[in-house]
Amino acid sequence: MFKDKYYCGLDIGSQKTRAGVIRIKNPMEIEIVDVFESPTHGFKDDSVKDLSELSECVHSTIDGLSTKVGIKIKEVALGIGSYWVDANETSTVIPLIDKGSKVITNRDIRNVTDQARILGTKMDEEILHNVCQEFTVDDNRSAINPLGLYGRKLGNQMMMIVADVNRIRNITKAVNHAGYDIGNIFFNSFVASDITLDEEEKKNGCILIDIGSRMTSILMFRDKALRSLKKINFGGDNFTRSIASELKLTFDLSEEIKKSYAAASSYDLYEDEEILVKNESAYITLRRSQIYDAVKPQADIFIEQIASAINDSGSYQDLNCGITLIGGGTLMPGLIEKIGESVKMPVKLGQLNVFSQKKFNNLAEIISVVGLAYNAYSKTLRYAISSNGHAHWPKVLSNKIKELYLEYF
Repeated sequence: MFKDKYYCGLDIGSQKTRAGVIRIKNPMEIEIVDVFESPTHGFKDDSVKDLSELSECVHSTIDGLSTKVGIKIKEVALGIGSYWVDANETSTVIPLIDKGSKVITNRDIRNVTDQARILGTKMDEEILHNVCQEFTVDDNRSAINPLGLYGRKLGNQMMMIVADVNRIRNITKAVNHAGYDIGNIFFNSFVASDITLDEEEKKNGCILIDIGSRMTSILMFRDKALRSLKKINFGGDNFTRSIASELKLTFDLSEEIKKSYAAASSYDLYEDEEILVKNESAYITLRRSQIYDAVKPQADIFIEQIASAINDSGSYQDLNCGITLIGGGTLMPGLIEKIGESVKMPVKLGQLNVFSQKKFNNLAEIISVVGLAYNAYSKTLRYAISSNGHAHWPKVLSNKIKELYLEYF
């Protein structure tokens, strides 16, 4: 009998820290239990500024979630934002045999992958994800999976998502001080793709855009592999700061106004509407048109940067399944339509492809933290069992024997 398992993801952002739990009822049934968030403290300008404050923030967030769902959380999957990561592309070729040809085995694939990993990283970089984009056999034959093919040389084209080791150590230390273990570390946007994009989209070409508070990441998929990762130094905070500057308001008040009243288009619908807000000790009246005028220049710049990043990728013509938007910045009315008009592609808001009895109003914001929890599950041994609960050990043993035979005979 399969016993329910729980997995927790932790996403520490510049504005909010989120923790989310999923329940695995059986290998084919995954359910979102709940998500809890709190303001981030001790983390500023994309780095740890106060270890004790961040540890307290992490503890209060996970403890709040634990109390809410009624389970004890000991281990989390930690998410790293786009401001921490880089994408290193590398390729390598290894000889398989001096004369003639041989059948390519799993050992050969591991060897060429390890070699590419060594060549593509620096001493101070931690590899979060290895993405194999393509193999080459004898320089001129491409293969997604070369296992079992004949060849003399095997090459590998890879993309590695990496992060600075010391930055990871600092945030890991904060989580450990809060009383929790870290099972895995993932890149938020990349793991979010697993629970908002389907295999058909990744195969036929699609884009995932994750709009964070300070930075936006653009991930392009084709043939089921990540082909490009681009980052834009622009996020939801740019809109907030523009409102604060133009209307002479505090950042916190401007953030609330942005969430409730800002729009990237349809100005004529709000031209005569007025709102009453409390600015420090006094109430003031604002027109929706003022908010729109403060946001529009930033929205135009942002959309232009997105279009430029997509066009510069060189893969524009190979993307047949459009764009999916996730992150808190996607919730501004009119932004989806404006991006679609600019890039001439269908654009949709990200949805979760896992079950949830609980209804969430901010799905686009929580996709990353759910993706972290889901990938924590997918990394476990339990993920490798079949849907009827029986492990694939006979097949694994058979494959090992076959591989040894092909290697030496």
